Amino acid sequence: MLVLPGAPELFFSPCNWACQAGVAVTANPGAYAKLEWTTSTEARSEDEICIEVDSSSMDRPCLSLLYTIDGGTPGIVEVPHGQETACIVLPVPVARVKHSLMLALQNSVQQLDRWGEGAEGPPRCSLRLRAIKLPQGSTLAKPTLRPYRVAAFGDSITEGVSAAYPGRHRGDLGQNAALPGWVSTVAECLDAEFGCIGFGRQGWRVQGNGGVPNFHTVGVEAESSWRWLWRGKSRELDQVHLDVIIILHGTNDGLTGGDTEAVAHSVTSFLACLREAVGHGPSIVLCVPFGGFGGSKAPKGALADGYSRYQRIDAPADGFDADERCHLLDLGAGMANGLSEFRILNGRYAPTDDSCDGIHPTVQCQQQLGEIMGAEIRRLLASTSH
Repeated sequence: MLVLPGAPELFFSPCNWACQAGVAVTANPGAYAKLEWTTSTEARSEDEICIEVDSSSMDRPCLSLLYTIDGGTPGIVEVPHGQETACIVLPVPVARVKHSLMLALQNSVQQLDRWGEGAEGPPRCSLRLRAIKLPQGSTLAKPTLRPYRVAAFGDSITEGVSAAYPGRHRGDLGQNAALPGWVSTVAECLDAEFGCIGFGRQGWRVQGNGGVPNFHTVGVEAESSWRWLWRGKSRELDQVHLDVIIILHGTNDGLTGGDTEAVAHSVTSFLACLREAVGHGPSIVLCVPFGGFGGSKAPKGALADGYSRYQRIDAPADGFDADERCHLLDLGAGMANGLSEFRILNGRYAPTDDSCDGIHPTVQCQQQLGEIMGAEIRRLLASTSH
């Protein structure tokens, strides 16, 4: 049985996929798809699942996939490169008639094209899903989904850079892990399906790896990445019926010496543009990064300043109603311990229990921070009608 991207039973994570010419495309590590099916008999040992992808744009290994079948132990497989139709074969557990698949882009090579280099179509370093081939006799079922929808924007921490650091550097495909991470942990706390949208090195006013523009460039829509899946392809945030939008940016503005006033101006402009784009329904949570950048660390106070100007806290005006569904979340200086500066010893990054380099949290640390953040976001949402 061949399941094509347009099948209504195939669920794609919100805000980070697009279907073009019958192919589902994403450039965001953490993007995932879900599928469920039944068979008339228990699975046989020779049964298999085939994930068909188009990797013809990739001239070298670029991507890794994470998968779970029937809720079992996650597996990771590298996407073959340079093939118009590459088949990734996964086994089907036996002794069951009901099955489920979760397939996710686990990581990608950050320095390769993730934005499109001026030509039409998606970037070269992107996952292009053609079809999922199920065992003969399969019948599709509606996937089991959480009731709410979350989109989370961030940088390398959101992308999971070095989260699975194995003790020695093995490159992006060997040590980056978008799942599980803070985004998936927060989404679990909120009982939500989630869109994970993170690009390494990116900041409010800092370009991301892979040709990705700034997160928000004041007055220039084309150079504001939150609006686009890739160059010229709208993210269509207003079409997803989101419940919560989370932003975790500021680390790279701090690490690159970003101007506090300019970052604050970008924050104010972004919040106004985002609210205009998505309407009054979704809650917006602007978060100070775990390392305190934009909060207690440089660009010091920029996020609070930008948020205050958006809400006009210091300059209330007649006829202006504050955005009660927009919140500022600062987890405090305690969260910055061990994540606020690169640790270098004898010319090399010095790992700790929580980070491989003093900035990027490990998978375990990401999950711990995500649990704290999720609880705080639930508290904020409870303070307004949601």
